[in-house]
This record gives sequence, structure tokens and C-alpha cells, in this order.
Amino acid sequence: MSYSSHADEDDDVEIEEEYLGDYASVRSIVKEALPFQILATIGGAVAGFIFAGMTNELEMIPGLIVIAPAVLGMRGNISCTLGSRLGSAIHMGLITKIENNPELTNNIYGSLLLGLIMSIAL
Repeated sequence: MSYSSHADEDDDVEIEEEYLGDYASVRSIVKEALPFQILATIGGAVAGFIFAGMTNELEMIPGLIVIAPAVLGMRGNISCTLGSRLGSAIHMGLITKIENNPELTNNIYGSLLLGLIMSIAL
């Protein structure tokens, strides 16, 4: 049984420190996540304004108020599943480029189809 030399361990430590400095710092995490958080906030605000503009419809059909949380939860579950599947595919190396990637397009089409089927069921 052979063990790695001390020089190999030093190289590994240097690579790890470089990686952590580049990709796991607070600055890089904020830089990567902030645009998506802003986009999600804007999307939520737009959805809220649209929902607030539907007061007449909600007064005519009060059952829509009961269905709204179920629809939002369903959409969140489908999106979460899509995100985890795409994240796993990226880390396994199945998705290397976005253009013409069957793994990516199949997951997106499947998510859209599942959302359509569930919206019909509700």
C-alpha cells in the first residue's frame, strides 16, 4: 500500500485553497446568486400585481382563492425537481453545453408537460 508524498498533499492543499478562494468566497457566491435573486423578486412582484389585479374575478369565483396556494405549491415542486435534475446532470457531466443538448431539452419538456398535466388535473 503506497501513500501519496508530502509534495502531492501540498499540491492538493494549494488547489483546494485556490478553488475555495475563487468559487466559495462570499463575494463569488453573492456575485453568482444575486442576479437570480433579483430576477425571482421581480417575477414575484409581477405575479403579485397580476394577482392583485384579479380582484373582480376572485370576488365572482371565490374558489380561485382556495386553488391558488395549491397551484403555486405544485409549480414550486415541479421547478424544484427540474432544478435538482439539471444540477445533478451538470455535475455528472451530462450537460456540457446548452445548445442542442438532449438531456437539457428532455428535462425542460418533461417539466412543461408535467405542469400542463397537473394544471388540467387541478
